[in-house]
Amino acid sequence: MLDWLYAPAQFMAGRPERALAVAACFAVAAVILRLARRRVPALADRPALLCTALWVFWGINEHAAKLYGWNIRVDTVFLWPILAIVTLACVGLTIASLRAAVRGSEAHAAAPRDGAAYDEDMKDTDGH
Repeated sequence: MLDWLYAPAQFMAGRPERALAVAACFAVAAVILRLARRRVPALADRPALLCTALWVFWGINEHAAKLYGWNIRVDTVFLWPILAIVTLACVGLTIASLRAAVRGSEAHAAAPRDGAAYDEDMKDTDGH
């Protein structure tokens, strides 16, 4: 019944390098979002940072399981759903912040200009 939830965990189980590759992708996304926040403050980089930390934790846990030969993995039953739900939520939050930033930039482009520039434009059209 929960095969859809635990199938990706089987792909990740015992393979810490895969978890760390996912963490690296989130870390790159976090850096890109952080740099982009200088120009677009509406972007959220913390969800990507949270995912980076969680996937690093998962990778360390998988490395320990592989190193010590743990073959009964009760931790996966509890940790994987948390990791999956938080990852999906963080991806959703990041997408929402990207959409908000795009809408904000569209609204900014359509907004009237400040008063001084507007007055200068009006002088040109009035002929004064």
